[in-house]
Amino acid sequence: MTQPRQHGPAARPVWLLGSAVLIWGLAWWPLDISSQHAPPVMLAALRMVPSALLLWLGYLLMRGTLPRGRLLAGSILTGLLLFAFFQWALMASIAYAGAGNSAVVMNMPPLLVAILGWLALRERVSRLAVAGLITGFGGVVLMVATQLGSSQGAVRLLIGIGLGLAGSLAWAVGTLVMRGLSRDDPSIDIVGVSVVQYSVGALALVPIAFGAVGLSSTNWSSAELWAPLVWVGPVTALATVFFFIVLKRLEAARTSSVLFLVPAIAIIVEIARGNAPGALSLSGMFVAVIGVALVTTPPDLLSRSVLVRSVLRPR
Repeated sequence: MTQPRQHGPAARPVWLLGSAVLIWGLAWWPLDISSQHAPPVMLAALRMVPSALLLWLGYLLMRGTLPRGRLLAGSILTGLLLFAFFQWALMASIAYAGAGNSAVVMNMPPLLVAILGWLALRERVSRLAVAGLITGFGGVVLMVATQLGSSQGAVRLLIGIGLGLAGSLAWAVGTLVMRGLSRDDPSIDIVGVSVVQYSVGALALVPIAFGAVGLSSTNWSSAELWAPLVWVGPVTALATVFFFIVLKRLEAARTSSVLFLVPAIAIIVEIARGNAPGALSLSGMFVAVIGVALVTTPPDLLSRSVLVRSVLRPR
């Protein structure tokens, strides 16, 4: 009876990260549909509103605790970075550079998190994890290689790549801020923090969206705009909460490495829709999985002493 209780907490980060990756990967198709009916900044704003409302409902039902002091300041900062700027940069990068080019630059956060985490938080990254991060990123490049450099003008392409890089940096910095705060205080209420983050994101994006592009730029009567957004917004908010819960327990580089798997899930969705990818994309999926496995596998499981003991163990 005691064994399941011992393994349950240890396995929880795996299940939570797996659920987050699955949700984020499934969101690409609905977002692609919605993007045909509204400009990027409007889509980002419309995603934030239902997410913030759902989190407020969860906060009230769970009687959560809103952050204060230093944690409140960190929540506001990460709300601007992760839920305002990153979401807008994601949509704008796709619009300017195309899905393939933006998928590469928007999947750089794990590499940036590993480098900045070592510099800012002194979280050491093993050689095996570094190899895994490079391998995972290489897998992403392979997955989208056939779309790279598609028929985008040179200026638009550079703008899109620049926005993608800026968005990746914003995600990396926001992730490390959250990691630092949760490492200092493991008891923080993630739901309360997420409420502040999404509220800040909504308050920042909604005025910009309606002021910059106006009402006429969006096809408000289209079901293809609203049906995906109503589902994607709240569900991806839940995935973000899962991600932050795991970030409280694991190093930032290990937690972020699973982002390499998001394009693989998106490709699987395309296969289910009848849009089978080429051999290069499938090879990239395999390489990305290997990269994530190298980063997330505890080093002691791959150490020579463990291998030796497993070979010499009596059978």
